[in-house]
Amino acid sequence: MQSLERVFEIISVIENSETGMCSVSKLSKTTDLPPSTIHRILRVLLKHKYVYQDRNTKKYRLGSRFVELGLQTRDSLNIREIALPVMENLTKDTNETSYLTIQNNFYGIYIEKVETNQSLKLYEPLGDVIPLHAGASRKVILAHMPENYVDQMHNKGLLIFRTKKTVTDSRALKKQLLEIRKKGVAITKGENYDDAIGIAAVFKDSEGYIGGSISIAGPVSRIKGDKIEKYTILVKESARQLSRLLGYTYKRK
Repeated sequence: MQSLERVFEIISVIENSETGMCSVSKLSKTTDLPPSTIHRILRVLLKHKYVYQDRNTKKYRLGSRFVELGLQTRDSLNIREIALPVMENLTKDTNETSYLTIQNNFYGIYIEKVETNQSLKLYEPLGDVIPLHAGASRKVILAHMPENYVDQMHNKGLLIFRTKKTVTDSRALKKQLLEIRKKGVAITKGENYDDAIGIAAVFKDSEGYIGGSISIAGPVSRIKGDKIEKYTILVKESARQLSRLLGYTYKRK
């Protein structure tokens, strides 16, 4: 029983940390447990996907298993069920993997995907939790958040490099987000994975709030030239279609 209490204590510390991420030293200091005990518990949690270690900071945050459990709730399942036919059509039309992403505070989470049948594809697992500044599917959501979101992410140390092309400068990021908001679509290259391109647009719920994003992603060697413009139109239309299915009514211009 004592071991179980230690597990929940560690999970609680990570959950309630300001950035949602903790180092072993912080966990040890907060829980009064020796680092060796922290490491032993984290190894088990990592194995079962209850925590995830960031590849850059080496800090720990809650893992995809919690997301998978959360997806069993009715509301999330409803969005996924409604979005799935739209995503299947998008993947059919582009022959690239499509993704459904929702926001959780300063992070984006993949909750559904439809994979391409092409042999060369990206490996981005469901439940993956990544800061909003990295990659099209998350960046397009960040573009529709209040401007101080970027400042908050900077202050919390979340604007970290995922690749050499990840934009981590607050001013440059804000400028990009303004352009994304104007165009209604985010197109990024190599920001989350090297040699990968993503195209994303937000969808809205019945009240007009941003529900998340729908996107495609694939290798830059395959998505290039005229395909970028063609796929951008398809992604934007898919987002609008999903919005309508969720009850949002677009005003005629």
